Amino acid sequence: MSFFVLSHSFILKIMQIILIPTDFSVVSQNAIEWALTFFKNQEGGYRVLLLNTYLVPSLPAHQLITMHDELRKKSIEGLEHQLQLVTEANRQKKASFEILSHMGALENVMAHIVQTQHVDCIVMGMSHTQNKKEILEKNCVCVLNRLQCPILIVPA
Repeated sequence: MSFFVLSHSFILKIMQIILIPTDFSVVSQNAIEWALTFFKNQEGGYRVLLLNTYLVPSLPAHQLITMHDELRKKSIEGLEHQLQLVTEANRQKKASFEILSHMGALENVMAHIVQTQHVDCIVMGMSHTQNKKEILEKNCVCVLNRLQCPILIVPA
């Protein structure tokens, strides 16, 4: 038990930028709430990057731009709503939040953000429901295999 506390203290001293991918599900919301609780004692505060990615399906050229714009708009609206929820819940004011909406595969976008934003930790939710289980497991496995960054996976 004391090892966990020591390890936990060590993590809290080195983490500064936390990336949390979200698909606006209950699982993602749980991961965000868990991260805010886990990092609330972070010395000097921390920065949370809320990320949503989307893929544009193959379409004829005249429909492609419209579809991209619609998906981006939904992504940004969802992120703004998520930001409002976490800002209200973050009473300690130790965290600053930034929303990121990107087109692309989750693991590719996350790899780019980890590198360019110097992310210290990723917190991801993982579902146990049958209908989304394969997709979420695939996302978690792809991220775990590709990224050289501490990753905390929060079960639903």
